Amino acid sequence: MIKTLLTNLLRNSTIKVGFIVFGVSSCAAQNAANALVAPKVGDSVMQHFKTPPRDGEFRGSSAPGVQGIACVSITSPGITPPSGSDYGHCLRLGTLKLGDAFYVQQIELARLKKIPEQNIVQPRILGKTPEGITTVVIPVSALEVGGEMRMQSYLVALFDSAGIVQTLQLTGKPSDASSALPFSGITLGTPKQQVADVLGLPSSVTDVQQIRGKLWDYAPFPFTIELVNDIVYSIRIERPKQNNQRIAFTPLSSLPE
Repeated sequence: MIKTLLTNLLRNSTIKVGFIVFGVSSCAAQNAANALVAPKVGDSVMQHFKTPPRDGEFRGSSAPGVQGIACVSITSPGITPPSGSDYGHCLRLGTLKLGDAFYVQQIELARLKKIPEQNIVQPRILGKTPEGITTVVIPVSALEVGGEMRMQSYLVALFDSAGIVQTLQLTGKPSDASSALPFSGITLGTPKQQVADVLGLPSSVTDVQQIRGKLWDYAPFPFTIELVNDIVYSIRIERPKQNNQRIAFTPLSSLPE
């Protein structure tokens, strides 16, 4: 993974360096003997980033001949980096990580001191499936209109019978509170071009009539971005299925008109 080499390069150089760890497709890389070898999905490959990465963020590869997305891990000497067997390290909204207990995420939200405590302690329960998946919504920001408070943005969480969060979705208009929950540096209100610079192009784009916007799907990666008027309106992340972590990611060559 990316250890002190990346840290030092980012500190002392304008070069953005990292490793592609998942989603490699139709690419080749130089090995130590300078012979061209085709890396397998999950291999580490040197690459450049358009946008400087931080620990726990995804980045689309911009290295010549390499198509994929990297999960960045920056560690200090003596600290073991996250396992290279998955990209769960980067599936987070701010400090909210998939795979954590929901009560832990409630504590993290309270620490932000940007969301009313009542919203966090008493989330609205939307439903529960026979399989034990509970869906709750937490209002993130609200605006007073005509004497009534209307939600500007909200966070939806799905957790299993053990209380482990499986899915997070942040939706709505940008605010100080929503900006504290970035996904790989992307927040509500982020322009479309910045999304492309960070993650690269998606694997598919579909119309979403309900919001009059577009859905950028990065399948097989378990995250999607919804855009309205070319800015981010919603971010959804899910825990990955094991098989998906070995499926090649094939981004679009250009965005549809």
